Amino acid sequence: MPLVSRDRTLILTAAAAALLIILATALVMIGLRDQKERYALTDSQIEALGLTHWSSMERWAFARMRETPGGEVVFADYAGEGLRSVSPRFLSDVLTLGTGLDGSGPLGLNFKGAAIRGDLDLQGRELDFLRLVGTTIGGKLAMAGAVVRAVPDLEGSGDIWFKDVSVSGIADFANVRAEAMTITGLEGADFVLFSGADVGSLKIAESYGFDLVAILQARVAQDFIMQDVALASDLVLQGLSARSLSLDRLAIGGQLDGVGMVVDGAVRLSHIRVGQELILSSSTFGGDLIADESVTARSALTDAMVGGVSRLAIQRHTD
Repeated sequence: MPLVSRDRTLILTAAAAALLIILATALVMIGLRDQKERYALTDSQIEALGLTHWSSMERWAFARMRETPGGEVVFADYAGEGLRSVSPRFLSDVLTLGTGLDGSGPLGLNFKGAAIRGDLDLQGRELDFLRLVGTTIGGKLAMAGAVVRAVPDLEGSGDIWFKDVSVSGIADFANVRAEAMTITGLEGADFVLFSGADVGSLKIAESYGFDLVAILQARVAQDFIMQDVALASDLVLQGLSARSLSLDRLAIGGQLDGVGMVVDGAVRLSHIRVGQELILSSSTFGGDLIADESVTARSALTDAMVGGVSRLAIQRHTD
């Protein structure tokens, strides 16, 4: 075969292969687009369900929730126009509709980078999961009486998980029920309330700017950990019950009030500055009570019943 003819054949073959690759890629992209569009509500569905108040972003977010029930909705992926936030009414709608449009399917919010225009009101709701990352709540966080239940084969179900969430107002977790609760980087809340909460485990960390944190008569079946938290006023733990308690690197402007706590295992206090009194009266600890010299308070009442070793080196300050 002449050299020129052979080169021409090679060029045509390569061009045909490239064209096939481009065509296959286009078909895949069309398929993915069509697949995503299957989860979006049509205009007629929006009208029939009374959801004409939804913005373009809200319609997009709900489509992502339906595409992967329980999966994370990353708001930075939204490429449309219009408002870049979601309304409290939209959140109420989606938690009522469910991904099946009839209340069925996993119920909950798994948002990253969301901005909520106003309150996040989940009072009394039964959810399967609640996960917020890098989310701004324009009003208060109201979760009193909410239940987050564990569901078989749904990863993260039963858990409340907040990371880098900003609140404008109160954060109310009174009487919440959950398997595990982890709050890291909560900011802006004036008052944080856990009164009557009943959770498997509780961790509060890297959270600043609170006025008061009240964990009254709460039950933590396993470990309660609180670290790297600053409060202008009091930390109230009255009547808390837990398997173990660890408080580390806390700045408390007012009292640390731990009257009437019942902890089955060890209680460890470290690197804590209490502006006023540290009170552990009428409490019962089944394990050790350790408060080293890094703990300072104006005064301390530590006449708790301790089943293990009691090692207290709390320093007094007068400022």
